Amino acid sequence: MSLMQYHPKVGGVMQPQTAFSSQESSLLSVLFLLIPWCTMFACCLDLFIPAIPAIASDLHMTVERVQSLQSVFMLCLGFGMLVIGPLSDMLGHYRVIHYAMFSLITGHLIGFYSIDYHLIIFARVLEAFGSASILLIAYACARNFYSVPFQTQQLISYLNGSVGLCWIILPGFTSIFLSYFSWRYIFILLTITTCFSLIYTQYYFKSRSKSLSDELFNWDTLKAFLHNPNTYFYGLGCCVTQATCFTFTVQAPIILLHQLKISYFQFSLDFSIIALSFSLSNFYFSALTKYLSTKEIVLTSSLIIMFGGCLMSICYLMLGLTHLGFLIPMMMIILGSGLMCSSALWGAIQPFKTNMGSIMAILGSARFLFSSLIALLSSFFGFSVTSISWIAILLGLSLMLSDILQKKQIIHQYA
Repeated sequence: MSLMQYHPKVGGVMQPQTAFSSQESSLLSVLFLLIPWCTMFACCLDLFIPAIPAIASDLHMTVERVQSLQSVFMLCLGFGMLVIGPLSDMLGHYRVIHYAMFSLITGHLIGFYSIDYHLIIFARVLEAFGSASILLIAYACARNFYSVPFQTQQLISYLNGSVGLCWIILPGFTSIFLSYFSWRYIFILLTITTCFSLIYTQYYFKSRSKSLSDELFNWDTLKAFLHNPNTYFYGLGCCVTQATCFTFTVQAPIILLHQLKISYFQFSLDFSIIALSFSLSNFYFSALTKYLSTKEIVLTSSLIIMFGGCLMSICYLMLGLTHLGFLIPMMMIILGSGLMCSSALWGAIQPFKTNMGSIMAILGSARFLFSSLIALLSSFFGFSVTSISWIAILLGLSLMLSDILQKKQIIHQYA
């Protein structure tokens, strides 16, 4: 059997089907390859958070100015996706992966030697563009490694779940790490991680006689993606996932630490529990596909998000602001978001196998832009459970409305 086969047209475009056997690409070896790619952006963000006060003190800057580096990173991440996605399809993913790795290593080393704001912001820009590149290509590869849909769904769920685990582990790890080492050595850790990933990437493709996609950018495939009704329904699901998670990270510290006045230890514990619900629901996605279609999973997820928002609002109206009245509904909202994360992404990309860099760029940029806007609106309306609950309800309703408007066009996808 040849490595590249063709299956029937999707949206008028012939789609290549990659037929890698499970023996050639075992799940474990693929995860070792792709998890560092898709979690690098999370590492660059989450490892940085506890170090912000130390960086501000060392470089004689305000905490707010150092905090702005996170916003710069996110902005460059979203913009980088739009630029690099089509380039990766034109130049070939394998070549872009190498450029991205060198951009990351350069950024990490500049970060280590930074002596002022301008130098460290340059480092963060390089890290953001490198992270955007390998994040896009990680999911593009995940789409094409297996010809069996269930294997692809399983791989995507593991990749998304691993990002959630970073959310749990890395801030606490950095807090301990900073007790023994300078914040600069965070960049050394990132450099070592990137170097190991680069070495394994070389080994993986050399030992299996495979290469990443070198197909040219194809306008027909991209137009088919943009005209496919699944793109907008499932794309909205991707945006809803990111928006609920981002709103939580913006609102939760204020509500838990300043309004409920819980301890930092309790806050870390709450944060970990909620993030764990995100990871576990992602991991469970592939198992659910045996019983439900992708669309049914997305709609179920939206109901869970809506129910969590309603429960939070009811708890607040009946009991006032309480710890459990916030924590339990928030877990439900994030659990629904995690389940939607993998299912919506799979629904959007399932009909396509070419131009995956460009497709992931569109989805990724939309997610970051939409979530930033929603988080900004939530802050504008105030840091409160009312703000979070109504956002969750409205986001869930938006998917229901999208389903009603496109009901006859959206395809039910089964494993």
